[in-house]
Amino acid sequence: MKKKQAWVQAAIDVEDIDLGIRIAEMALEEGADWIEVGTPMLYRYGNDAIGMMRRALGEKTVLVADYKFVFPMGCIRQAEEQGANYAIFEAGYQIQLVEETLNIAKDLSIQPIFYLSVHSQDYTYYADLYADMGAKYFFTHHYYRVLDQRTHEPVLCNNAESFMACRNPIRFCITNDDFDAVQDSIRAGADWITFGRAIRTPDREACRRWIERIHGTER
Repeated sequence: MKKKQAWVQAAIDVEDIDLGIRIAEMALEEGADWIEVGTPMLYRYGNDAIGMMRRALGEKTVLVADYKFVFPMGCIRQAEEQGANYAIFEAGYQIQLVEETLNIAKDLSIQPIFYLSVHSQDYTYYADLYADMGAKYFFTHHYYRVLDQRTHEPVLCNNAESFMACRNPIRFCITNDDFDAVQDSIRAGADWITFGRAIRTPDREACRRWIERIHGTER
């Protein structure tokens, strides 16, 4: 049986739209599956950044708008109008906002991805809660450094393991800019990986190495 490979989301985390388009085109040529319209670009150009990327990259490119804030109601409609397929919003403990976002998305073609910014010990509970409400996609860092309440020493919490412990079949993305740790993230169950720090300039060789490592790691 052929193993499934994780897919690649190339994060275009630059402010300049022309540079961003060049990097996105390079990433697609090297095999990226999805293109992320990064937060810096959205802050500079607003939702127009999505439309500019859509026109430059064509209709077949999967675009993810990376908002990462907690007021998604207006943005999710505008993101769809500009051509985004997915949009990342911060979920946290904002149960009502998650519910409202999911209700709005029912009438749209765009899919929300929830950045689960809760304490690591709450990951499994809230991921299952939001999945019960209809959430399908989540976004996280593989590890969070938190303070142990007993020893007051910093410890690493494995968020990927928390997702895998969910009773719901959850699809999740891990953002990972540690080249050596990417394989651990995929083997921990991540459906896809987003990376961006290595491609803040049009470095084709770095882009190729990242994509080959992600696609070449069996889940």
